[in-house]
Amino acid sequence: MLFKICRQYDDIFHKDNQDLTFTNQVKHKINTVDDLPIYTKSYRYPYIHKQEVQKQIEDMLKQEIIRPSYSPWSSPVWIVPKKMDASEKQKWRLEHGENLKKVFQKLREANLKVQLDKSEFMKKEIAFLGHIVTTEGIKPNQDKVQAIIDYPIPKTQKEIKSFLGLLGYYRKFIRDFAKLTKPLTECLKKGRTINLNDRYVRAFQDCKNLLMNDPVLQHPDFNKPFVLTTDASNFAIGAVLSQGPIGSDRPICFASRTLSDSETNYSTIEKELLAIVWATKYFRPYLFGRKFKIVTDHKPLTWMMSLKNPNSRLIRWRLKLEEFDYEVIYKKGSQNSNADALSRIKNPNCTRTEKIEIHANENAPSPSNDSAQGTRGTTVHSAEENMNTGIPISERPLNEFSLQIIIERTNRQPSTSVETPFRNKQRRTIKIHDFSEPTLTEIFKKYIPPNKTTAIFSADDIFKTIQNVYTKHFSQSGCYKLVRCTVRLKEITESDEQDALINSYHINSNHRGINETLAHLKRDYYFPYLKSKITQNINNCEKCQLLKYERNPPKPIFQAPETPSKPLEILHSDIYTINKQYILTIIDKFSKFAAAYTLPARNSLSIIKSLKHYISLHGIPQNLITDQGSEFTSTLFHDFCKQFGIKHSTTSYQQTSSNAPVERLHSTLTETYRIVYEKNRSNDPEDILNEVILTYNNSIHFTTKHTPYELFYGRTYKFNNSITSSNSHEYLEKLRKFQSKLYPEIKQLLEDQVKKRCEKLNSTREDPENYNVGSVVYRKECRRNKLNRRFSKHKVKEDNHVTIISDKNQKIHKSKLKKKRKFQANTNDTRTGTGHTGPDK
Repeated sequence: MLFKICRQYDDIFHKDNQDLTFTNQVKHKINTVDDLPIYTKSYRYPYIHKQEVQKQIEDMLKQEIIRPSYSPWSSPVWIVPKKMDASEKQKWRLEHGENLKKVFQKLREANLKVQLDKSEFMKKEIAFLGHIVTTEGIKPNQDKVQAIIDYPIPKTQKEIKSFLGLLGYYRKFIRDFAKLTKPLTECLKKGRTINLNDRYVRAFQDCKNLLMNDPVLQHPDFNKPFVLTTDASNFAIGAVLSQGPIGSDRPICFASRTLSDSETNYSTIEKELLAIVWATKYFRPYLFGRKFKIVTDHKPLTWMMSLKNPNSRLIRWRLKLEEFDYEVIYKKGSQNSNADALSRIKNPNCTRTEKIEIHANENAPSPSNDSAQGTRGTTVHSAEENMNTGIPISERPLNEFSLQIIIERTNRQPSTSVETPFRNKQRRTIKIHDFSEPTLTEIFKKYIPPNKTTAIFSADDIFKTIQNVYTKHFSQSGCYKLVRCTVRLKEITESDEQDALINSYHINSNHRGINETLAHLKRDYYFPYLKSKITQNINNCEKCQLLKYERNPPKPIFQAPETPSKPLEILHSDIYTINKQYILTIIDKFSKFAAAYTLPARNSLSIIKSLKHYISLHGIPQNLITDQGSEFTSTLFHDFCKQFGIKHSTTSYQQTSSNAPVERLHSTLTETYRIVYEKNRSNDPEDILNEVILTYNNSIHFTTKHTPYELFYGRTYKFNNSITSSNSHEYLEKLRKFQSKLYPEIKQLLEDQVKKRCEKLNSTREDPENYNVGSVVYRKECRRNKLNRRFSKHKVKEDNHVTIISDKNQKIHKSKLKKKRKFQANTNDTRTGTGHTGPDK
């Protein structure tokens, strides 16, 4: 067959002593216009769309809708599949002979020749673009891999990037590529130097050994289903695309990446689902439009479509997977060898002893390889881990170390001075003119204690000499822990000067917060407990307390309120506004019996008149609870309560939960009022209100399982029995028995309901903070204007556990107070602000 095809196209083969031809298919053009053409590279589209794309292009060419173009302007094909009623799978396979004919025909049309002495046919294995393509699959070309195998261990950032660039070309052959190369990519982060420790060298060798093992990736067969195996660890995710029976499936491609800082905080199920979402996106050209299997070692993912109460992130990722047709299969991690190796590798962020931040070449460009994703911005290494013979460089300033040595050059007599700028900080300044090896060796022996970290500060030219002496005489012993500092900050030793510096920046920066002030000051200044000092000063700034928001308001625990044992023990009352009317609402806490009275005006006199009417019908209550409205706190209302022997209590400032029964009543009344009003808008408002109250009092309450009317009066609303003088005593006796049996049961139901509610609310709350008399506190203001102060200043006159009485005789619930900050004063000093850490009720 091959010879027949070659004879058919013998004109394309170059003969000896024959001139080479050239193609006339391409015309060279030089554009001289100023506009730059816009060229967008074609998108990778799924293999399943390839045939349809070609068909559509051919059809449009025949219909002259489009024409061939060689313009530099290019826009890629955008494929939007339309849903069809039925699908048809076509099997096609191009035979090798047909392929050769097409190639030869194209060469003939282009007037190009093929040199037989440089050609090979019918090979089972060929080298192509650094790969060996065989019938079994694809593997790296060992001739090209040899350059990686012979690569010396990289010692600079530039050499690391060069090595990772070579290795990255074959990353699809390397399982967990991102994980394996992490010790190398970590050294490319800002503030890093390269330490040739065991972990670094081992990672370098492992990467080379994996390519020496001649790994083979099989060709994808689009007539067979794909298997996508994923796994996640605490710092990376990995995936394997394969085909074949699960357990003996052969890999087609490996993929992996490290997690970003925020992704490392995800829960386990979120990391595992992230691995699936990322892998389906990465292998989308293979998976889209065909059913495949997802293998995971995280069993909850097998029912992820039926998870109860998934968070928004899981919902969003689950929706992304909707475009794929897949089946999730669980496989134990011990059996999931394809991807689970990722999570079995020991975390490189191992425990270290004394941590020393080290410095790298900041001018070196960062790698484009995604294997560097997710590494931390600040990295540390142990002096014990450091296998490098040199002295590491630290980004920490000299002032932070306990033992400090400054070596300076002088033309005068050599001298040594010792100072203690702060407690537990010793600084020795050595001035010499002779930097010979014996002199520096003597200084090392005399002033650098073994097994203690000592920071050295010197000029660059001096440090080179110090480095040579250390490497030659002291590095091998392992007991000298030295670190070079390149930064020395100005020290503020006096406490008053420290406070003045902090307050000056805080005020001049328009009262910026703790973290920003710390970040600014620690660039130029040093003194111990800098952050604590800044925190103390800013948390005691009165302007910040008055004007800034409370980002984490206190949540005091809810205390179970007193439960009545019979009607008229406790009444709750409030002013209710609806349909342009003021209505006084009253509810009995025990029976839930409600009453409502329209008020001509919102004042104490109108309220007293309505309450007298209530008392004349139902009796005098023992306790009455209202808010702190002026109509309830007036002298006139106080005298009324005193006259009838009613104990009047008010809720805390802006704390409606203390008056919850009547607030809940308002919600129910509004719903019923709206419905009655819709039935007949022409009704008198007084008639509507009476119907609403009647409906409420004769509805079975959820907690008590009785109507409010039954519990309040001891009988149903429809009471047909005629009571005469002869049987009145008998009726009263029955009523007393009824009440003595029922009331304790109702009280128990009410107490159980309150207890259940308190347990639910208090699960995330805490005990309220205690305040000393005279302490300064800040109460939240409920003003709408954004320019008004957020809080007002008060002093504690009395602490009643969940509330306080201020110096202005206001009852304030502790949930309305600003949280007490760390280091915040709790004294009578009016210059400082005191909040609290208290809860809600």
